[in-house]
Parts: sequence; C-alpha cells; structure tokens
Amino acid sequence: MGENNHRRHKIMVFRPTWDEFKDFGNYVKYMESMGANKAGLAKKKSMSIQQYAELANSERYATPKHFDYEDLERKYWKNITYVAPIYGADVSGSLTDEEVNEWNINRLGTILDYVNEDYGISIEGVNTAYLYFGMWKTTFAWHTEDMDLYSINYLHFGAPKTWQVEFI
Repeated sequence: MGENNHRRHKIMVFRPTWDEFKDFGNYVKYMESMGANKAGLAKKKSMSIQQYAELANSERYATPKHFDYEDLERKYWKNITYVAPIYGADVSGSLTDEEVNEWNINRLGTILDYVNEDYGISIEGVNTAYLYFGMWKTTFAWHTEDMDLYSINYLHFGAPKTWQVEFI
C-alpha cells in the first residue's frame, strides 16, 4: 500500500468571497485542487438518467418481491440500514415541454411566475422545477418548505410515493 492510503487528511475550511461563490462549480473545482475531496468533501459521480434507471432496477437496488404494502413496509424497516439507496436531489429541469401550459410545474399561474416573468428573478426549486430521482428505500424527510411555501410533487414514473406520518 502506498503512503497516500495511510495518510490522514486535514479537514479544510474555505471562506469564499461573494464573487468566488457566484460560480459555485468553479469554486468546487478550486477546493478539489486544494485536496479537499481527499479529506471527505462530498463528491458524487454524475450519471445519465438511463444509467440511474439501470442501477435502480439492478438486483442490488430493486424493490424486493412482496405480497402487499404491509409486507413491503416490513421489509423496508427490517433492511433500512443495509445497502443505502442512491438518490438524485435538486436537479434543475423539467420533463414537460416549455410550450405546454397544462401540468407544467414551471407554469402554475402563481405570483411566483410573475416574479420570474416581470423581474427575471429565477429561484431554483422555488419558481422553477426540480427533478428528484429515487429508488427502493429512498427516504426524504417530510418538512416545511422555505418561507412556508407550498410544495407540489408530480410522479413522472415508477411506483407510488409513500408518505409515512408519525405523530408524537
């Protein structure tokens, strides 16, 4: 084993300026050039939608055979700590053609549309659509949206989404 496999890497602290942070992708490249990724900076391999679909449907990640919803839920809780799912979050984009008005998450006819149209202010994930990619055991906490705005979900493909509610 080489020396690099045994060396501990120091956690690095970065304090970007306003201008440096404007181009986030470029700033991440800078952090990696300084070796931050060797110390545990999260960096995930990008993949195409087709590659993700193949992975999600592979034997390792596919939803197990089950009799009914209750059986599937038992399998979920029994195996939640094994084989973590891969999840794609906050991917800017939409599967709806720009010209289409119906069922278009980017055109809901709310005041947020006017903020974008009248002032050219685009707030990703707020007045523009985000795509999320999930597979068996993908879990996303139920939460309040930024500024208490409503959230809308449209399932383009796959098994129905399950909402788990626990009241304490």
